[in-house]
Amino acid sequence: MLRLEHLVVKQESMLVTPIQKPFDQILTAVRHLPKLRRLEIRARDDSSFERVSQLCHLEELQILVPKISLPTLVKCCRSSGNLRSLHLGYACIQKNLSHIVPHCKNLEVLKFGMPANSSEYLQLARLPKLRELSYFGIRRSGSFEPLLSALAAKSQLTHLSIDGGSLTMQETCQLVRIQSLRHFKGFYSTTDCVEMLGCLANLEELRLSIFCPTDISNNLLPIIAKCKDLKLLQIAGGNVNTKSLNDAISLRKSEPVVLVLK
Repeated sequence: MLRLEHLVVKQESMLVTPIQKPFDQILTAVRHLPKLRRLEIRARDDSSFERVSQLCHLEELQILVPKISLPTLVKCCRSSGNLRSLHLGYACIQKNLSHIVPHCKNLEVLKFGMPANSSEYLQLARLPKLRELSYFGIRRSGSFEPLLSALAAKSQLTHLSIDGGSLTMQETCQLVRIQSLRHFKGFYSTTDCVEMLGCLANLEELRLSIFCPTDISNNLLPIIAKCKDLKLLQIAGGNVNTKSLNDAISLRKSEPVVLVLK
């Protein structure tokens, strides 16, 4: 038990138990384990997770629950100063996620979903070591523009996934300034912005979901031509001419691109 490094606490179904605060009971029991670095909590209904803040050596934390209080999350980030990866369930924090920023100086990976104003997303750019950012779920149109602008100024982000809400022209203009970006996943409802992604010179993997009946093949050609390090091009839902894209790929002098159509 003292060698335990990875713990998953999972609720398989609706919990009916005479035990008071069962998740907290488990977390209390493991709080002194010196090698516990990775914790995953998965719950289907509201429970108490207050004791998660007693674990002081965490480097990776997943909290996939309906709701966790902001003070508890802040305490957890403060107590685990070496936290490198944080994955939060959609809307388990309703607002003020930026309150964790001062306590996450070593955070490199953040995955979350939370409808909020653009000013709140912007604060996440202050995470000094952030390398991978993933957003999922509903968001307001254009709400990522200030955040993307701030991330472009730092140029340290390598992975970006915006899995929900079509990106606007203004957001894309800021996105393509993040020249450190190597992996990108996003949604578009028009073809206007797609070819702009060819400005991401260091891009290695591009995954796009297109909600538009228009053929986007010509919009993808600049990406194939300009992104010399591109290894994967995945298109979901878009109307494309496979032959045209494969012909463009065959003309590349660098490594061939794997084309995946869904």
